[in-house]
Amino acid sequence: SDLFLNDAESEQALATLVCNALLDDLRATTSDATLNGTRLNCSQGGPLPFFGGPPLIFLPSTEPDKFGGVAMFVSAGRIAPIQMGEFILTIPQADLRDYVRPADQNLFAGEPDI
Repeated sequence: SDLFLNDAESEQALATLVCNALLDDLRATTSDATLNGTRLNCSQGGPLPFFGGPPLIFLPSTEPDKFGGVAMFVSAGRIAPIQMGEFILTIPQADLRDYVRPADQNLFAGEPDI
């Protein structure tokens, strides 16, 4: 978390990015924006925090020697019925950039190369 701003506003914004990535994944797999029968509302964060949440990995970039974003791996059953399986949430660096400490923003560029 030392790489990211950790004030309350940034933490909420990062949780909202995670929620929006979850919505994208749900819509791609089920054409629905509900989780356990409840419609997701990402305006105030969501069911998963960015800090202290699921494991986070940095994704390679389309630009050499940079990170293109992050992915979070959410185990089956953590936020949805186990039958839905694991979620892999991708957040591009362009969405994260405002919440990376200014001194570290140069580590991110391009698009996730996955």
